[in-house]
Amino acid sequence: MTINHIASIPIGVYENNCFDEHDYFYNLEYHDNDKHFSRTKNTNIIENTKLKTWIQECINDYSYNCLATVQKLHITQSWCLKHFNREAEVYHHTHTNSIISGAYYIECNTNSSSLHFRSPSILARNQFDWQKKRRLLETQSWLWKNYEVFIKKGMLVLFPSNLEHYVEKKLDKDNRCVLSFNTWFDGPMGDEENLTLLKL
Repeated sequence: MTINHIASIPIGVYENNCFDEHDYFYNLEYHDNDKHFSRTKNTNIIENTKLKTWIQECINDYSYNCLATVQKLHITQSWCLKHFNREAEVYHHTHTNSIISGAYYIECNTNSSSLHFRSPSILARNQFDWQKKRRLLETQSWLWKNYEVFIKKGMLVLFPSNLEHYVEKKLDKDNRCVLSFNTWFDGPMGDEENLTLLKL
């Protein structure tokens, strides 16, 4: 039997070894958003930083290889979430009005909670349940309910903005700071000939 994957979802993982601007992001002005994290008041924090140049290069690479486009995307909004000596948890959510979203890890513990993505596959949802062999479940990725990315400092994770993601509640006190952002295409989107053109 040959099994073909027809609905793969690309998640891009990049690693940065330059932490020069990490203190800048970590020490920005934050306010408590809820009991689990604080968020920067400014939602355009990446402007005029060297880190933006590197992240933009990663976005260009991801969009070319995963979206099959040479049309550039730009960062529309950027913000940081900080968990300082508290339980880490971010609820299930997607990012609306965005094409590609990203999470860049400014600071995190070695045991920080992973970034989880929830599978959109109907085979992985809880609507039906049947007997499953654990050995097969480990290798049949189309049945996975979640995909887990184990994070570390300097890691950038890029993903489609409509992909549901979250951070599970962890009882260990966490010290971490995550730079998040959304993107949109530069200029018009689509094609006039194919009647799909969108422009301002």
